[in-house]
Amino acid sequence: MSQEWVSYRRSARMPVEVMRAHFEHHRYDLHAALASALRGVHDALVGGESALAQDEALHSAVRAMVRLGAVTAAPPGWAPETRREDEGLRQVRELLHEHFAEDIGTARLTEISGRSRFALYRAFRDLHGLTPGEYQRQLRVRHARRLLESGSSPAQAAVESGFADQSHLTRWFRRYYALTPARFRDAARDQAWAS
Repeated sequence: MSQEWVSYRRSARMPVEVMRAHFEHHRYDLHAALASALRGVHDALVGGESALAQDEALHSAVRAMVRLGAVTAAPPGWAPETRREDEGLRQVRELLHEHFAEDIGTARLTEISGRSRFALYRAFRDLHGLTPGEYQRQLRVRHARRLLESGSSPAQAAVESGFADQSHLTRWFRRYYALTPARFRDAARDQAWAS
């Protein structure tokens, strides 16, 4: 029998969240969260890779978090972005941010980027660490999370974030955060600690 568990709390006064968990089977989906940055460092250290690999894993994760809006800016002294975003990729990224809740077809993205589908996916993934579809899904999950934090129901958050229904949101939310949307909303509302 699995002994997996999750405990989630957030500060009522500061933008700080604490999640403690024990997983035997759950695997996080690739997503922009501080946990993934720390996991990259952990994997680099445990895997016996060089300090350069450790440093690059952490810097890549922070750059991805900045791009997705998980943090507003990289800390001072962090490595600058080594790849440049050309106009086509910038327009694709902006379209995904502006219309994340809509179904955006591949044909529209390829037209905007001036690339073939495969060239677009490869260039976007090289720059952002995610395909355009994965990037858009993360924007949707993050929007749903904000709605849940403000007290919206999971069904309402799903619809407003572009998911087909509540079960679709639940499936992705669990993959990203190891919690159901309802449990996250309740924890965000009821388990905030004063600090």
